[in-house]
Amino acid sequence: MLTLVLVLGCSQSSTSFGSNYLKISINDQGFIYSIKDLTKPQPRELSPIDKPSPLLTLYNSKLDTLYRPLSAEFNKPHSLIELAYPNNSIAKIRVEPKDKYLKFTLVSLTNRENIEGVQWGSIHTNITNLF
Repeated sequence: MLTLVLVLGCSQSSTSFGSNYLKISINDQGFIYSIKDLTKPQPRELSPIDKPSPLLTLYNSKLDTLYRPLSAEFNKPHSLIELAYPNNSIAKIRVEPKDKYLKFTLVSLTNRENIEGVQWGSIHTNITNLF
């Protein structure tokens, strides 16, 4: 089981998930297109508008290929995201909103032949004032 915990807090044909601190919006292609910092009176957009980020990327080392999602289906009542990929893989991801963060867990991956790795993101941000 692979888990991503974001200390942050998913709308297009999309869905949003949030914590007390952040709101993440994921489009119907499985890309994060908005990450909003909810700690400010005027929420700040942290995701560059011209660089949406894949939620989950698959890696095939035999072909030296990264697969990004083609589509996403959202099952909000069950807190599941289903991502479809060009190699016909389907990733099911459970989302658990918490007060201070969101927890994403890779529940299953079908057609995983030759998939040697998975990666959350790469998640692009416009955060520049890091320690």
